[in-house]
Parts: sequence; structure tokens; C-alpha cells
Amino acid sequence: MHQVKMDSLVMWLIVKTLPFILVVDPAYEDFSANGGGSRYYPAKWFSNAPDPQIGSYVEVWTDGGPENEPYPGQARAEKIAVSCPVAPDGAHMTDADAIRSGLLLPDAENIRVPVIEDKRFDAHSGAWTLLIRDAMTANEGQAVHVTVKDEEQVGKQGGE
Repeated sequence: MHQVKMDSLVMWLIVKTLPFILVVDPAYEDFSANGGGSRYYPAKWFSNAPDPQIGSYVEVWTDGGPENEPYPGQARAEKIAVSCPVAPDGAHMTDADAIRSGLLLPDAENIRVPVIEDKRFDAHSGAWTLLIRDAMTANEGQAVHVTVKDEEQVGKQGGE
């Protein structure tokens, strides 16, 4: 029996254009010592994707085969596991709901490959704060702070 080596990546699901999903790892790599950028965020478009919601934290397994370039790369998903988000104490929304809502706000609309660098819920103000950076311009662009009001439930994703 032939065994296939599976590679696994754990990232935030950021964009969905069925049958593809874009996932981005918030942990950057620093290639500046070799002449590259100081902030490189692993990001990939995956085909063969089920229908997880934007903002979900996912683990994606691939067969380890070659990727299509340019950045962000492309690969075929063999398996996807979606974490089950839980709303923090005092919140109505999960972090996935807050990310999904934040990416739709005007402050984030010009970000091509969003990286969720940080997310925090403040129970006192009833709001989420997201720190979002564009992976395409991470070495020159500034991070954007987006505030999302904690609401009962975010609407469906529609035709994303």
C-alpha cells in the first residue's frame, strides 16, 4: 500500500470564492537576513474546499504536492478541520463572527490579503478590536485597527 505524506497548515480562513478558500497564517517569517521581506505571511488558496465560514480557524492538510505560484500560492486541500469557536465571557459573537464582520467594514475593504494579527474583546465597551495587515504590503504598510460592535449574530455570508 502506498502512503501519501500529508502536510498540515493551521491558519485563519479569510476569503471564500467557491470552490476556493484563502487561508493566511498570522505568524510571519522574517527573510530580511537573506534580502527578503521582514514580514512574510504564509498564505494559500485551496481548491477542493468544503464550505467553512470566513473567520474560522482551520487546519488544512495537503498531499504535499507542488504549489502553483505566485503569492499567495495555490494547493489542493485533502482535508480541512474547522475549530469550534466559542464566544468569550460577556460576548455575543465568537472571534470568527468578529473577523467576518470586521473584514466587511470600510476600514478593511482595500486590504487584498488580510492577516488577522490580533483580535480582542472588551466586555466593558462591548466591542472587538481587530489588528489587520495586508500580507501583500506587509513590509511597507501599517496595520489597520478595526472596531466591531459585539452584536447578537452576524448575517449569512451570502455569495462570498
